[in-house]
Amino acid sequence: MRCEMKAGFLYVHLDKRYDGWRVEDVLTTALALPAAFSHKLLAAGHVCAGKKTLCRTDELKAGSRLTLKDPTPVSRLFELADIGVEGLEICYEDDHVLIVNKPAGVIVHSDNPSERTLDGLVAHYYRETGQVLPILHAHRLDKPTTGAVVYAKHGFVARALDAELVRHRMARRYVAVVFGAKLARSQTVDKPIGRDRHRSSLYRVSSTGKEARTHIVVRATSPVQGEHLSLLSCALETGRTHQIRVHCASLDVPIVGDEEYGGQRIRNWPAPDAIALHAREVSFYHPYDEQDVVVKCPLASDWTKFLRQEWGIEDDLW
Repeated sequence: MRCEMKAGFLYVHLDKRYDGWRVEDVLTTALALPAAFSHKLLAAGHVCAGKKTLCRTDELKAGSRLTLKDPTPVSRLFELADIGVEGLEICYEDDHVLIVNKPAGVIVHSDNPSERTLDGLVAHYYRETGQVLPILHAHRLDKPTTGAVVYAKHGFVARALDAELVRHRMARRYVAVVFGAKLARSQTVDKPIGRDRHRSSLYRVSSTGKEARTHIVVRATSPVQGEHLSLLSCALETGRTHQIRVHCASLDVPIVGDEEYGGQRIRNWPAPDAIALHAREVSFYHPYDEQDVVVKCPLASDWTKFLRQEWGIEDDLW
């Protein structure tokens, strides 16, 4: 199968594997689209082979080319993108997916059109590169967290990536520096997370919260100013808001710089708008290239300097 996205249409070239498949099965299995969304596409006449509008039970032949019209509107952000792209680092891009390295102090999305957001930076990048696209982030990072954020370039791949997240098949790995050396070398934190009723916009471990699991490995420790610092590698199994921050705080090892959850800066690091948490790597199965994609987003220079001074570790360790 080969897929091309042009001017709001997805062109799907079917190879011999799909000979005799029904249209509905190609949409829901090969293209990983939700059944309800596929039915809406078909009902709207947005799935064609040549000049023929297809229905869900039509059988296809090897060599067929399907044309799917994307109903996703281009975001108004694209029209208003005039904030510049300074600080936006592109880590991966193809016709379907964009992965950027989010800087600290930038929120991914906001309902306030005047606020500087990652969505806005991406919209400006699209406009500067001549790409008229919707702005569709597949997931978010907290404002002070840096690292990999995945964007879908059209509505079809957005829904496929959503399915990857729901099935826990999109792996996200983080690097964190925390206070304390009380952790086992390797452990899984399985503690539900809910809103903190006493602190607006913050979260806490709560028996009535949503399930949350974080896998933690200690990479290095060192004493500093009467305490210890630990360098962690963290992998998300679920994706709750503030998950790693809350789980680390619950273990009494708050993230350096994360004052909202008990962590302070050390030696003036990290910057006031950042915490020592970086989304280092994201991996997923690309439904339209039919291969695994693994993307690493580099650490900023202040990170690499700190790791080198503290533990003699270079960024390429991960």
